[in-house]
Amino acid sequence: MNEGLREDGLRLVVMVVGSLAIGAIVNAVRADAVPWRYEPKGQRMSRELARIGVEEGGTREAATGTIELGEFAGMVRERSVMVIDARAPLFYRMGHVPGAVNLPREGFASFLERSGLLGKDKLRAVVVYCQSETCEDSRMVAESLRRVGFASVRVFSEGWRRWVESGEPVEKAS
Repeated sequence: MNEGLREDGLRLVVMVVGSLAIGAIVNAVRADAVPWRYEPKGQRMSRELARIGVEEGGTREAATGTIELGEFAGMVRERSVMVIDARAPLFYRMGHVPGAVNLPREGFASFLERSGLLGKDKLRAVVVYCQSETCEDSRMVAESLRRVGFASVRVFSEGWRRWVESGEPVEKAS
């Protein structure tokens, strides 16, 4: 019985080491490799921005303001604002503010390049929202948009939850 236990233990060690080796090799060849150390959200955003040529700092010092529901809803109705949904694509597809463009924090640079926003009028008013007051993604995306060159960026800090609770219109991705 002791011999069988030793063989099982050896097989287990070989499987674990083999799995780790395969995982490391796959991660090494991936374009979007998973980092070996934890990287805070802000650092990931800065790294992504650097990848598309945005320098550290930029217009960060100007910070972003907030906007209340009534003013935001009016701007959406008048289509006088570019609306950015900072939530994950799955949540965006389930429902979003009418006319909103999905630009999530995770994968920000890739989404920004694909969205065509880099070629848009950077003087136009922009409002960014995410899920609720506790979601920091809208602030991070807003700050990143300022660093890219958008001049007037505000955050609807009450977020998607408040938009829906107030009975404002909802658009779903097709």
